[in-house]
Amino acid sequence: IINETGWELLKEHKCGVCGREMVFNTLYAKHYLEAGYLPKWSEYTTWLQRTVNKKLCILELGVGLKYPSVIRWPFEKTAFYNKKSYFIRIHEKLSQLTPDLKEKGIGIMQLNFSPIYNMIISNQNVRTKHGLR
Repeated sequence: IINETGWELLKEHKCGVCGREMVFNTLYAKHYLEAGYLPKWSEYTTWLQRTVNKKLCILELGVGLKYPSVIRWPFEKTAFYNKKSYFIRIHEKLSQLTPDLKEKGIGIMQLNFSPIYNMIISNQNVRTKHGLR
């Protein structure tokens, strides 16, 4: 079953073959399979290429330094190279921006993301309801 966000919803978190408990393919999974994201990787890189020289707001919520090469550094790089981008980093401790991004972004020290998350979801629902992207 695929929901409106494109994520597959499972009724049970058990393997259909062996019946054992399943773990979603995250970096914390014992047997992480990088191939899990590869089908969407080309779509992401195509989208990223289309953002060059266009207004882009990058909102980074709570990204730490455990795996900075996954989100943190690529987001910084995108913001640096896209001259029309604006970068917002929100984190409870690591909200600082690199010197290259100081003039085109803001770091916000925030412990609770619920108000921000609720605002984003609410905005998405309104936009979807009215057929906007």
